[in-house]
Amino acid sequence: MSVPAHAKYPVWAQNCSGGGSLQFANSPLDLQSISHIQPYGLVVGGHVTPVDHMYIGIKDPSLGRDAYEVRAIQDGHIFDIHRRDISAETNQAQKSDWRVDIGHTCTFVSYLDLMTSVIPEIEAAWDATKAGQTGPWDGIPVKAGQIIGYIGEHPLDFGVYDHWITLPGFVNPSAYFEREPWKVHTVDPFPYFPSGIREALLAKSIRTAEPRAGKIDYDIPGAFPGNWFELDTDWYNGVNQRKYWEGHLSIAPNAIDPSVWVIAVGHLDTDDNNFVMLGDADPANPAVGLAPARYEIKQYMAYIPAKPNLQWWNEPSVEGEIFGVKLFPGTPGTVLLEMLEPGLLKAEVFLNKSSDEVTEFTDSARLYSR
Repeated sequence: MSVPAHAKYPVWAQNCSGGGSLQFANSPLDLQSISHIQPYGLVVGGHVTPVDHMYIGIKDPSLGRDAYEVRAIQDGHIFDIHRRDISAETNQAQKSDWRVDIGHTCTFVSYLDLMTSVIPEIEAAWDATKAGQTGPWDGIPVKAGQIIGYIGEHPLDFGVYDHWITLPGFVNPSAYFEREPWKVHTVDPFPYFPSGIREALLAKSIRTAEPRAGKIDYDIPGAFPGNWFELDTDWYNGVNQRKYWEGHLSIAPNAIDPSVWVIAVGHLDTDDNNFVMLGDADPANPAVGLAPARYEIKQYMAYIPAKPNLQWWNEPSVEGEIFGVKLFPGTPGTVLLEMLEPGLLKAEVFLNKSSDEVTEFTDSARLYSR
């Protein structure tokens, strides 16, 4: 059985059987080790488009690296593994972290990333050929519940992908294939866990809106929402591989509070490139042929309104706490958007200017397609 992604992952194709989804046996982290779960759909740093994995927070980041065990959630085959010694966002040296992709069937995959280490057997198997870079490699079989590696100091990235399912909210799925072919196949992982584990994980999710897992596909033909790519930048793949997201732009509901609209712009500073949009025009309305729309932009953060000063990401979660979006004072700028055609967007960010100071585009405006 083959799927398009197998063209990029022959080890998966050669070591899988059957198709479709299956039930998971266990959580990737012990339930008592989990503080909170941030959903699919966040935009942060180099993730200018809504991100295709969750962030599973650990109970005590101060315990250091390798404090918590990470386990395979079902029998499978590690078909892709990477050790990262250079930060993808800063291009600076960093402490190593690890990513593994596990095929459970010929179409169903789980993803674990930012592990601070992997078990010695997996590291040795990787090191022999650098996972196929210096010689033949046939992946690594794993069993449900087997320790894969360890995590500490920061959250664990976790995602699930079903290549029999293509998300309907991407108008051009092929735009992602070169760099991240799994993205358009991202699925809600919660239904695949046994009910007791599923309910425990949902209780730790900071998103209460449906779908509880979050959402990443927001393209609306003829309207602003969704993912956009600057013309002539090779879609999602980008041109500058040290900052492939530079040509990305997204407009999407906030992952925690979907009533709030967020814009992320890849060519801005990576540490300050996404903002809440405030304006009179509903971004989801058809916009082709209309005058440019202005939105003031605001810096923001997720917070707990009942505990507005709590650094919740460093604290154990309390079941039932409600999260919201806090806007910071000041106006970092204004964005001007115009839908020239159903799939062609003109956009310009005016930093440090209020909407009253912005009347028209300048030569710095950029064109985006999808």
